[in-house]
Amino acid sequence: MSNAKKCDRCKCLYEVYSGIELQSKGNKYNSIYFSNGYRDKYCDLCQNCMSFLIDWIKKGNQDGDKE
Repeated sequence: MSNAKKCDRCKCLYEVYSGIELQSKGNKYNSIYFSNGYRDKYCDLCQNCMSFLIDWIKKGNQDGDKE
């Protein structure tokens, strides 16, 4: 029996995966948790969306503010 998930960002179905590294410390991530003190939200992300998020986090603010 498979364990399928649905991505909360792109809504595609995906199989559970072991996660993607953010840094080379061995920690792997396959979801994101938002907390603002009033309401918390947990989001499952497929490999494509998680890769996009990890790349965005690693890039940081290298482009600078264009204002």
